[in-house]
Parts: sequence; structure tokens; C-alpha cells
Amino acid sequence: MSARKKTLLTRIGSVFATLLFLGAVALVVLTVGFTMQSRSSNDAFLFGYKPAVVLTGSMSPYIKQDSIVIIRKGDFTQVEPGDVITYRSGDALVTHRVVEANGAQARVKGDANRHPDTQLVTGRNFVGTEAWRMNWIAPVITGFRVDPLVATLRYVLFPLAAIVLLWFIIEMLARFVRAGNDDPGTGAEKR
Repeated sequence: MSARKKTLLTRIGSVFATLLFLGAVALVVLTVGFTMQSRSSNDAFLFGYKPAVVLTGSMSPYIKQDSIVIIRKGDFTQVEPGDVITYRSGDALVTHRVVEANGAQARVKGDANRHPDTQLVTGRNFVGTEAWRMNWIAPVITGFRVDPLVATLRYVLFPLAAIVLLWFIIEMLARFVRAGNDDPGTGAEKR
């Protein structure tokens, strides 16, 4: 392999590793930010968004139990039937679909519920609208709720070991390429 190709591969690998590292740092920063804002205030938003765990299956199958919904801060007067909104009911956050709205109040219902909620949503208890739902995270959250030790092994330690093993393989391949051995089966050595 020519020196030019090696340099190009090294640069591509370096850019890829940098992007992976920056993505990991961004994920950690966002996780810490969301965690800190959720502990400091129930109504705190980070850049206009707030995560919440859906504790029941009342919105199934659209939003599964133990999923995360990202709530976007919004104007209650713009809420329309069909919108999925989050509102405060006592100390709990409830995420349901709007079935009736007139600008001053809204009636909501969980997709899996037979009847609408008895509590009306107003601008006072309105938190925001659904911006994004993460149903894929439900098994992880359920796992940590049911058996934290097994979930830690399954979702933290095993993936971490896989990442370390993958890094080791990539590092060995990079050393092989840097050494100039294009074909290990020929027995040819660099002279």
C-alpha cells in the first residue's frame, strides 16, 4: 500500500474517531444537563425541550409504557385535537392525546383508555407538546426498574466490553496497515 493511501486512511480514521468522541461527549453533556434540570425543577426545559418517562400504557401502542417522550415547550392556545400533550396532574406528568380543544381548555384521552380524562387541561397545568417519542428505550428502562443488576450487565457492561474489543481490533488493523503488510498470508516482510 502506498504511503499516500496510508495517510488518507489514517486521516479518515482520525476524523471518524474524533466524530465518535465528540458524539459521546455531546451525549454525556445532554444527559447530565437533562438530569440536572429534572432534579432542580419539574418544569425546567433545556433549549425548550424536556424529557419525561411515560409510566403507564395509557397511550399504547403509540407511546409504550417506560418509553421516553421529549416534550417541547409550547403555547397552549395553539393546541388542536389530535396533538399529544403533557400536563401536570398533582405531582405527576400525564401525556395524552387532545380530543377537544377551544383555546382556553382541552379534554384529553389516552389512546388505550375507554374514556377521556376527568381533569381538563388549561394553560395553568399545560407543560408542552410531544416533540419526539423513544419507544425503543422502553426495554432498557423496564430492565432497570425490574432488575437493575441484570440491566447493568446487559445495557452497560456488555456494550462497553464490545466497544473496547472493537477498539482493540481496529487498533491492531491500523498497526498492520502502518507496518505495510498488505497480505499476511504471503509471508512477505517489509525490507
